[in-house]
Amino acid sequence: MLFKKSRNRKKEKAANNPSVRSGRAGPSIITTDVVIEGNLLTGGELQVDGTVNGNIRARAVVIDVQGVVHGEVAAEDVFVRGRIIGPIRGVNVTIVAGGHIEGDVVNENIAIENGAYVDGKIHHSDDPLSDY
Repeated sequence: MLFKKSRNRKKEKAANNPSVRSGRAGPSIITTDVVIEGNLLTGGELQVDGTVNGNIRARAVVIDVQGVVHGEVAAEDVFVRGRIIGPIRGVNVTIVAGGHIEGDVVNENIAIENGAYVDGKIHHSDDPLSDY
């Protein structure tokens, strides 16, 4: 028999439901060959190596070297090596050399390395995610 019926459906549903699972999963990764048209929402970590045409909301976001986002990024931790064309809201925002931002940045803490590009206003906020 290829498929067995599970005797304990509740345990099976809990195992397949990420909101019920205990422990932490690894980051979700948008690879270089992927283009997303629409908004992304996760309670975990997200790494963007591809292109997202839409808004992102997550606990932590890494826009890697080849990653591009055309939309708003909101997260507790935002780490930018690639490009964001749109505003950023983050508790901790880090823009490394080669990172490219075209949009306003609302943050509690920010670090910008020499060689990073930011075209927008930088605003300090004690709770940058509260208005989101």
